[in-house]
Amino acid sequence: MALDKNASPPALQGTFIQLLSHHNQWTEREWRELFSHFKKLQLSQVVVQWSVLDEMAFYRSKSYQNSSSPALQTILKLADEHQIKVLIGLAYNTEYWDKVQNQPSKLQSHFNGFYKQSFLAAKEILPLAIQHASFQGWYISEEIDDINWQSLDKQQILFRYLNRLTQHLRALTPSKKIALSGFSNAALTPQEFQRFWQALLVSADIDLVLFQDGIGVNKLQLDNLPSYFEALQTAAINTETELQGIIEIFTQVSGFPINNKPFKAVSAPLDRVIQQLRIAHQYTQKNIAFSIPEYMTPEGGAGANQLYQSYRKNVLNNSPLEH
Repeated sequence: MALDKNASPPALQGTFIQLLSHHNQWTEREWRELFSHFKKLQLSQVVVQWSVLDEMAFYRSKSYQNSSSPALQTILKLADEHQIKVLIGLAYNTEYWDKVQNQPSKLQSHFNGFYKQSFLAAKEILPLAIQHASFQGWYISEEIDDINWQSLDKQQILFRYLNRLTQHLRALTPSKKIALSGFSNAALTPQEFQRFWQALLVSADIDLVLFQDGIGVNKLQLDNLPSYFEALQTAAINTETELQGIIEIFTQVSGFPINNKPFKAVSAPLDRVIQQLRIAHQYTQKNIAFSIPEYMTPEGGAGANQLYQSYRKNVLNNSPLEH
């Protein structure tokens, strides 16, 4: 499908929120400021990437470490006020990417632990979540790539984990959505990528699959991105699963594989973000950013403020792009 570069750019519908330790110290005023930006950006969806990070809970927990001002309750309250739907991420272990490289004999034990952590979080969060009209469902925080799951033995462990977790989440909240995300390093061909994801979606009770476009971290390029979007779209259609795109609105400037320093990124230029949105819009009905708080708000720094202002002017107002 050819891209019509003269058509109005498609807009973002939502964003991830990646909660870190400092967010548990945010005041309600700071959260209200962020949600006022979401309103101005006309967002209707938020994905909270995780509700437990290692042993730190972002809600009032009896099992994990707590803080005086847990963020999740405020997020749900403000989302109610702004008519924004929220997918609540479960538990995430920061050693996940190291652990998935292990042999199947060890991998099964790791995934047993991931299951226990995430289902415990879901059960603890549910009494809070069901009080809020904004609660849309759950997001499984382990991201799925196309390097670590090429062996059938490892695929079986992953698929069993997702089947077990999604079945139990469905029993806990029958009317709520369950979402999962993944990305491609172009380690598989598009045809292989489609077959892998179709097998995964057959094995697990997933309502919504989110495809990270990988442009910000240079995993895919704008010229091969459509092939992988199309592959996942086919897998989603064949399994009656909704597909949304995750638009990386940043450019990585430090960290693996660029160098050995900590990860660092800057806000992407608007013209590149629009190219990403135009591609994604061919395959999806909705697209969400990763991630607006850091890379597209006035509080995110000069580059983030510039992207915020230019996006509002050129995309939401449908005026010609400024260069």
